[in-house]
Amino acid sequence: VLFRSVGEGVRVDSGIVEGSQISVYYDPLIAKLCTWGPTRDVCLDRMRGALDNYVIRGLKHNVCLLRDVISQERYIKGDITTNYLPETYPEGFKKAPLQDNEYKRLLATSCILSMLRTCNINLSGKPNQAARKIEGTYYGSLGIAREHETAFNIKQTSANTYAVDIVADGSVQESATFTVDWKLDHPVITVTAKGFGSTGATPDVMQLFGTDEVSYQIQYHGTVFTVNALSELQAKVMPFIPATKVAAKAKELLSPMPGVIVHMNVKEGDAVVMGTELVTLEAMKMRNKLRSEVDGKVKSIKVNVGDKVEDEQVIIEFE
Repeated sequence: VLFRSVGEGVRVDSGIVEGSQISVYYDPLIAKLCTWGPTRDVCLDRMRGALDNYVIRGLKHNVCLLRDVISQERYIKGDITTNYLPETYPEGFKKAPLQDNEYKRLLATSCILSMLRTCNINLSGKPNQAARKIEGTYYGSLGIAREHETAFNIKQTSANTYAVDIVADGSVQESATFTVDWKLDHPVITVTAKGFGSTGATPDVMQLFGTDEVSYQIQYHGTVFTVNALSELQAKVMPFIPATKVAAKAKELLSPMPGVIVHMNVKEGDAVVMGTELVTLEAMKMRNKLRSEVDGKVKSIKVNVGDKVEDEQVIIEFE
């Protein structure tokens, strides 16, 4: 758990440190967040910034819900009752939706991170190859289905500033300037964009959860998205790569190897999003976390804790 200083008017009370155990009994509280300022709008801006800067790993938390609650127009106006949650989320909270311009900023940022990692440049302005600046075309999209796929021409103009163009049919459709404050592989990314629906007055704060160098797990507004960031070459060869078994059977979670189920994190009827930790499988003296490849609802669970499973055995079915 890391609480970053995000300026005045923010207070965090917590007794949790790395290695602490948070019981499911009583009140499983990680921290209390308080913000204050001259107006309600200032307080809410500070609270959004603080929530975006919480770095929490290893357990489930409700930052995503809290971030969405304080962004709702009804909450901003102060129209709150004890029935606020059931009235605002009658079917339960799933994940925060993004606007089109927010998707553009998320995809473009992920492509910039990918280019930086590929070139092994840190944003302190000291690249490992003298004065080398990144430039190229990258393709950003979401998940296995490659939703919202967008082509970006990206050119680094200074140590942490980038000219970003959305291109289609050989012409520039939209342009923006991104200033990215990020130390290589540090979890928190602060992005100031001028363009793609942003004036640059309020930075976007994102978090990097991990990457396999093709897809990036990026938290934005409290929700973790799987973002594909492909170079021009990767995008060209992608159509020739066979779909993975998980992608072909997106309605099922299959065991990747023989092993024993040691923990089940979901139950039938639970709503899950891509990246949700579902099962712990013990195999070859190691415990492996199996995560959802889709957004959906758990239809049925085919195994129990303690069961032995075979390679490619169905563990969970989704609706």
